Amino acid sequence: MTRELKIMNICISLMLIATISIAADFGPNSATLTHRYFPMKHGDKLIYRSYGFPPVFEFTIEALSVETIEAVECLKIYSSAAETYYSYYWIAEGILGNLWLLKEYDSEFNDTIFYGKENAKLIIPKNLSVGTILWQGLPDHLQELVIATGVTVPVLSTGLGPYYNCIKTKEDWGDGDLDYNYYAPDVGIVKYEFNDDGGINGFELKEISIGVKAMPWIPLLLLSE
Repeated sequence: MTRELKIMNICISLMLIATISIAADFGPNSATLTHRYFPMKHGDKLIYRSYGFPPVFEFTIEALSVETIEAVECLKIYSSAAETYYSYYWIAEGILGNLWLLKEYDSEFNDTIFYGKENAKLIIPKNLSVGTILWQGLPDHLQELVIATGVTVPVLSTGLGPYYNCIKTKEDWGDGDLDYNYYAPDVGIVKYEFNDDGGINGFELKEISIGVKAMPWIPLLLLSE
């Protein structure tokens, strides 16, 4: 075998391994997100409060329901950005622990984008390290680049924290406009840092509401009454 063919075979093998390693295969519990930096299940709700802006306002991220898309159980997540603007994301966790997006809705454009199982977008890989890209290949979502790990987020203005071993990501809007997000283990995003208009501002986690998972015996108890 020639040197060129050997190199080609090695490259093809590496490509196949990479493809297999991120395959979007799902199990029966795909709607329960167990990712260390984005854990969420039906009923969970995170409330954020602004800081550094003249008015104080809030937004929420809430897991509304479990819906099936092409035989994949997805967690439907609501995210409000303003009083009149919101988004929905249908997210499922693959058997390898990666988080995938199968569908999204943007109220600003009244636009629904369907990806399905075969074209699901890898939004948060299981293993995060410096250089990892989050929210890849989405037309209406800016990519996030992991720029630091093991970050400590001090006590927030809301009184929550401190948070340790956090992941820090960067969003580049162009023309020097950079935003930073901080993901805490077993919590999710705890701080958005915008620095808009030369000021220090953004959002910080204010409240966490954890949904209650129904136990198998509860329906039986209700029927017995």
